[in-house]
Amino acid sequence: MYYGTTIFSSIGIENSFITQIILGAVNVVCTFPGLYMVEKFGRRKCLTGGSLWMFTCFIIYASIGHFMLENGDGTTNQTAGYIMIIFACLFIAAFASTWGPMAWACVAEMYPGRYRSQAISYCSASNWFWNFYLGFFTPLITDRIGFAYGYVFAGCNLLAALTVYFFFIETNGKSLEQIDTMYLMHVPPRKSTNWEAPHGEDLITSDQLANQKAGKKGPNMMGGHDTMVENKA
Repeated sequence: MYYGTTIFSSIGIENSFITQIILGAVNVVCTFPGLYMVEKFGRRKCLTGGSLWMFTCFIIYASIGHFMLENGDGTTNQTAGYIMIIFACLFIAAFASTWGPMAWACVAEMYPGRYRSQAISYCSASNWFWNFYLGFFTPLITDRIGFAYGYVFAGCNLLAALTVYFFFIETNGKSLEQIDTMYLMHVPPRKSTNWEAPHGEDLITSDQLANQKAGKKGPNMMGGHDTMVENKA
């Protein structure tokens, strides 16, 4: 997305600026289906599916660019170039409808209340750090390895899919207190989609747990409003 005009002009495709406008339009338009998908199918399915979709697009994009784009006589294979544009659009459609908007929704939901503001700050800082890193180093890397650079991103997307599948709990349709309870009850991420939250005072939150350890009054972990859970012989 950052270097679209440069890439497409380098492969000999005319109107590379128009091509970049098309990629930007795909990014905007495909964000709206993501707003429906995230509530219909949940975070885990959308993020995992989006990662695998992007992984596939990057593998094909990088392979065509590395092995097929340049002809034996040094000219550019226009057909390969157009196929690369198609898969670039498919990749951006996958990103815009899944990870683009959903990652920020997940970041806002997944952290306990007492740490949420600090955690979101670190996430935002990390996002802009990697944006700078990629923007700064991408031209230097592609000068050395060309379109094979796409295999690096394909690997990152495959790792993202595995991370979501094994470590990310489903937060769709759950309150922040219920999500907090899931962490404290050690609900396995792969079983979190069908997990049913306890009701009312049976919810456990990190704030309540911290208060109980400090000996403050508040709902205990088993329900009720005792000062602390007493262990009676």
